[in-house]
Amino acid sequence: TSEGCEATTERGVGVLLEDGMVLTSAHVVAGTTTIRVTVGGRAYEAAVLAFDPFQDLAVLKIMTEQQGLRLGEIDPGTTAWILTFDHLNGEPDPEPVEVVRHLRATITDIYQEEDVTRKVLEIDGEVRTGDSGSALVDADGNVGGIVFASARPANTTGFVLDIEPLEAIVASSTEPIPSWGTCD
Repeated sequence: TSEGCEATTERGVGVLLEDGMVLTSAHVVAGTTTIRVTVGGRAYEAAVLAFDPFQDLAVLKIMTEQQGLRLGEIDPGTTAWILTFDHLNGEPDPEPVEVVRHLRATITDIYQEEDVTRKVLEIDGEVRTGDSGSALVDADGNVGGIVFASARPANTTGFVLDIEPLEAIVASSTEPIPSWGTCD
């Protein structure tokens, strides 16, 4: 959950990585003042280590002993799962998907101001509103991407940031940053 823009409380999805790092979409935390991450039913205050509105990625840090997942490449032709939640009851709700292909997608940043090219994976499977920030995970527990969009109207084709921008932002995330985007 996060608090900030217009005194609202928002919920988003992310994934716990090793060393207490949490990877999520930048638009989930943009403009917030307080961020709490719930893992295993326990809430933790989070610090923002990185915020990239162009790749729509953010890295948070929580102090936990919980074991996180590791990053790893997932190839086309692989069956994987989107680690998401049932948005009505908050229970884990992993969705099976098929990784279709690698793409380069040109879209606008989270503020709709600049075009940016992203390395993405196209997936075949249900991607629902609210799944942004969910991890794409293979059978070995490797996080190979983060969900950021679905093709409308059917929502049976999804788009996931590829492993390369994930590895880059995690590698550069060492200290808390003073601010992380606006609500726009």
